[in-house]
Amino acid sequence: MSQKYGTQQDRDKISYKLFRWYIFNWIISSIIIIIPISTYAQNWEISYIDTSSTSKSDTRIKLDAFGNPRIFYRNNTERVLMHAFRSENVWFSQNTEIDAIFKSFRIDLNGNIHGVGKNTLNSNILYYRFTQSDSLIDTIAVSDGGYSGVDIALSYTNDPELAFSRQGYGDSIFYSIYENDLWITESIGSLPPYAGDVKLQLDGDICYIAASSYGPPGAISFFSKVEDQWNSEVLSQGNIYGLLGFAIDTYNIPYIAYDKDIPGHMKTLNVLTRPDSIWINYSVDTTGITLGSAIGIASNSQSLINIIYSSFSQSSGVTYLKYAYKFGDVWNIEVIDSSTSISYGGGLDIDHNDGVHVAYIKNDLGISILIHAFRAAPNTEIRNGNQPIQKLFDPIIGVYPNPFNREFKVVFKLYREDTIRLDLYDLQGRFVYKLYEAKIEDHRNEFQITAEFDNISGLASGVYFLRLEGEHHLDIRKISYLK
Repeated sequence: MSQKYGTQQDRDKISYKLFRWYIFNWIISSIIIIIPISTYAQNWEISYIDTSSTSKSDTRIKLDAFGNPRIFYRNNTERVLMHAFRSENVWFSQNTEIDAIFKSFRIDLNGNIHGVGKNTLNSNILYYRFTQSDSLIDTIAVSDGGYSGVDIALSYTNDPELAFSRQGYGDSIFYSIYENDLWITESIGSLPPYAGDVKLQLDGDICYIAASSYGPPGAISFFSKVEDQWNSEVLSQGNIYGLLGFAIDTYNIPYIAYDKDIPGHMKTLNVLTRPDSIWINYSVDTTGITLGSAIGIASNSQSLINIIYSSFSQSSGVTYLKYAYKFGDVWNIEVIDSSTSISYGGGLDIDHNDGVHVAYIKNDLGISILIHAFRAAPNTEIRNGNQPIQKLFDPIIGVYPNPFNREFKVVFKLYREDTIRLDLYDLQGRFVYKLYEAKIEDHRNEFQITAEFDNISGLASGVYFLRLEGEHHLDIRKISYLK
């Protein structure tokens, strides 16, 4: 049964407790402003979704092909998986009647949801598929010890692929692919004890896996599969706590976010990246705050890395939900929310306008609230020796016909002289085709470009992103192709 949340009646029921929370939050925010690079919820839109009295945890969020957020979380009171979605700016929450915990999920081009989690009665891994008409649950048994981390990704053909780690009897990492209605699993390597988090990313035919071990001594391991050959390397060792976030940007550069102990300095947030052949480590948050429940990381269309993480201050007893992004040579950190208890499951997603969507649980004064937070993308791009460049958005006036069959027209107007490029990307942000590139000196008039697709072989019907980009301009529009 679906339930509607976020009404005025719901807010009235908790108004007195929220008033007390605001007073508490005001006191805490006066402490936060001593950190010069942090701002407090300045750029974020906060929406309450589920304000029922049930205990909640393990939030995960993804956007569908139309940019609508879908959230899964666990109702601990009723021991069931919940699904929250937004329709016409109203949030709804639905009981899936499944006693499980989602660890990760993806949405295919047909709107089907593919998820992976664990059985609450044992250590087996479960795969879920929710369609418009039915659901499927498969069990992937893990013998000789329980799993530690698990993640899911979808191939070009919407087939699920999994990566997971196992603790005990030799900590190992495994890779599974679903073929001919069967799960085929292989062991791809060993991990230092004890196996921690695992993240999986696909880039065409290349598979990337990042894994953590929280030791001692602890390590970050990186696996890649090219032409059926697995390669592995250990990137960082020593005092690894075990939390992990992993993303691939539009230039196929990997970014791994993790937390690490520094003696006498508590835990810090770090990012490993490989722009060329050498891995580079960045220290993002060194404020001496113990990291909390999870780390989420994603790249937007400008290859700007977005990181969401929770942290706990032992001195004040307050948990903070934070957002970090790198602008020029500086990591900027914003505090989204704070509370005596915030549960962040590690999921965030980026929409086609590079807006950031986050879901989390806040527990204050006996109220467990599911919250959706949204932030528009920082109007910046990292270019030219790490110097920030201001972008001018929305130069595209129109795209028609949309949906299109053989060709479409793009009408745009530039705000200044620029060399622009028009490209087509799929919904996973992968480059598909270059449509146009030219230097335009006359920025006073509108321009029209006709994009023809007769020479593109194998372009599948579906939704794509049209990206117009120059040194000073950027616009992204969603278009549909029908054969």
